[in-house]
Amino acid sequence: MRCAKTVIKLAATGLVLLVLTSSCYGQDCSSSEDPDCLANNATSISTTQVPEKELSTEQENTESLFRTTDFYEDDESVIFPDSSQEVEETGSSPGFQETGSSPGFQDDSTGGFEGQEDSDPGFGGCKLNGLEYEAGDEFFNGCKEYCICQADSSLACFEIDCPSEFGLDVLVPDCIEWDKHENFVASPPTCCPPVPTCISRGQCEYKNESFPNFENIPMSLTGCEQRCYCEDSTVQCQDACNPLSSTPPKWLPCEASRAIKVPEKERPCCEMWDCRDSMDCTILPQKLEPSILNPVNATHISIRFHLPPEMEGYAGYLQIQYSAGFSGSQDHSAWPRFKFDVSGGKFVAGPVDKVFGPVPADTQYFIRPAAFVQECEDRLILDDIKPVRTPAEVIEPEIETVYLNMELNASQVTHSAAMIEWRHFAVEEKVFVDGVQLQYWVLRNGNLVSQVPQTSPILHRDTTYHQLNNLKPDTQYEVNLDVVQVQGAVREMYSDRKLMFRTQPYVDEFEFDLKVELVGVDDYSAVIRWVGPPAPEQKYVSIFRIIYYAEIPNSIQDEISLFKISDSFSSPQINITSLNPNTTYKLWIEAYLRNGKKLKSNVAEFRTPHLYLTDTNDLSELTAQPSTAEEGKTMEEEDSSYYYRVMVALAVVFTFAIVAFLILLYFYMHQNITYTVTMNKPPKETKNKNGTTGGGGNESSNEYMFNNSGYKGDNTGASTVEMNSIHSGFNGNT
Repeated sequence: MRCAKTVIKLAATGLVLLVLTSSCYGQDCSSSEDPDCLANNATSISTTQVPEKELSTEQENTESLFRTTDFYEDDESVIFPDSSQEVEETGSSPGFQETGSSPGFQDDSTGGFEGQEDSDPGFGGCKLNGLEYEAGDEFFNGCKEYCICQADSSLACFEIDCPSEFGLDVLVPDCIEWDKHENFVASPPTCCPPVPTCISRGQCEYKNESFPNFENIPMSLTGCEQRCYCEDSTVQCQDACNPLSSTPPKWLPCEASRAIKVPEKERPCCEMWDCRDSMDCTILPQKLEPSILNPVNATHISIRFHLPPEMEGYAGYLQIQYSAGFSGSQDHSAWPRFKFDVSGGKFVAGPVDKVFGPVPADTQYFIRPAAFVQECEDRLILDDIKPVRTPAEVIEPEIETVYLNMELNASQVTHSAAMIEWRHFAVEEKVFVDGVQLQYWVLRNGNLVSQVPQTSPILHRDTTYHQLNNLKPDTQYEVNLDVVQVQGAVREMYSDRKLMFRTQPYVDEFEFDLKVELVGVDDYSAVIRWVGPPAPEQKYVSIFRIIYYAEIPNSIQDEISLFKISDSFSSPQINITSLNPNTTYKLWIEAYLRNGKKLKSNVAEFRTPHLYLTDTNDLSELTAQPSTAEEGKTMEEEDSSYYYRVMVALAVVFTFAIVAFLILLYFYMHQNITYTVTMNKPPKETKNKNGTTGGGGNESSNEYMFNNSGYKGDNTGASTVEMNSIHSGFNGNT
């Protein structure tokens, strides 16, 4: 990285050394040994007191000099002039200029400074803003300039600039909030505010651990069920498991009968559809896990099968073989059978509850649960024989009550809606759940407004989120997740925790103040502008209607409207023309919003100035000025006459163009006339014996083809030349 600096050194009769440095972001890079050059963000003007004994006699008697040195600094090396180097005299030191001509400086020889007074001839110092300074004094002109009084009673000042916010994104790229010291009050000598410091980089705290902004939180902390990440100092979490359809998707490369649900590799708590490679019947267990039998009432028996994971996805059904009392057959295979179908015709690992009945009351039964696997040659996997006795009286089954932490959470809360999320049901919980429903109440001062809740539709048990709509703004709500039980279930489950949240206050984006202001006005026009619509303007306003009328006594107010379409390419102002001088106007604007409403501005009143005339005839014309309607008619007649004058002028120009074209055409045709020259003599006429005229006996006419004396070089014969239809005869002696 390169860093530009400007160093100004001052050597004078005074005892102060002024150094102004500006680096990659204000830091002092004058020391090449400092590795933390980029960490210092200051742009400063510092004054260093130099002991008088260290100043040479030559420096004390020399006029004040400034030297500006521009250089660049690399990350690891710095090219910097030695700060202890003595300042040479003006005129011999390269890079030095006198204060009167130094760039960026001003003195009284070139016009002076604001507030500078003429020096007293008997006074050897400088004056500024009513204060006197000795030669060599250095002082602040407020926080605007830093000045020095030179030996020739002239002032040299350098403007103080504080680019305190330059390069923040380079120094701390991931900072999202800065302390810019907005309450800083500049006062000499502390004219520049402190360096902005980073308040927040967007990091998050989660379970006593810190994470950078936009960093994913590991699964070891969030758990398998959710995926969390850090965003602008807030931990955002969402369900890690995607909703799984109850039936295999069609894009699986296998038949639906071979599709099974398997845990995901990265997140074992999430399931996915996959294909079973083959029906490996060798992995099936030889015996079922122990089943549990209990009487539901005097006529029904509850049977809970436990299916191992090896049976997941195999087609088949459950069955029992039973015997009433001890009078049954000793051959167990001869006992009666009762078949239980499984959901989808495929086994699902885990507990499966079935009810057997009706059966006689107060009877001893021996039941042997079994699983029938159809895909493995109708293999039967048996359990041990279990005894169970139905009671003599009808008894109600004991219902187990279980309270669940469904981890209710509200996100994306607006003034009228909220997204409610909760966790998935575990496999052992799903068998008792038929669906879920959200119940929510309005709270006022922490109390329920009504005991009757509002409810959502009944949702599927695999659904983990639902959006509540049509909520009231800035209102506190209490939400509960109601678990819909499976009919006849022996376990009832409830959500043990309720969720409370408050909706956002309603903020209408289209509620803003529209104000019209007058920019300028002259005799016949006025420029007005409006403020108020947020940016971008076209997002909120479709079109502006500018309405104005002239206040003329004893006349009807004739409102005039102008329209301007809202866009981002033009400024929010308009120029109104065709006004009357010395007339009072009232003007306002109506904005037609994109939500269908109309917003009206304040009413601005202005008056056009007098028309300044220099001729009495013009004054009489102004006195006899017609009314507004007559003036409009006169202006229309003037526009019409102007139109016809232009048309007449164009016709005259066109006529001259045609005439010029005809003249040029005449000369062009005259230059291209064909000239004809006779090159052959006419044949001699002879009389034949029969008295007829012939062409010279048997001679052919071709004999005279080129019989031209001029052509043959024979000057004795005469020739006839035809030029421009004029015949002339000449002989060779001509």
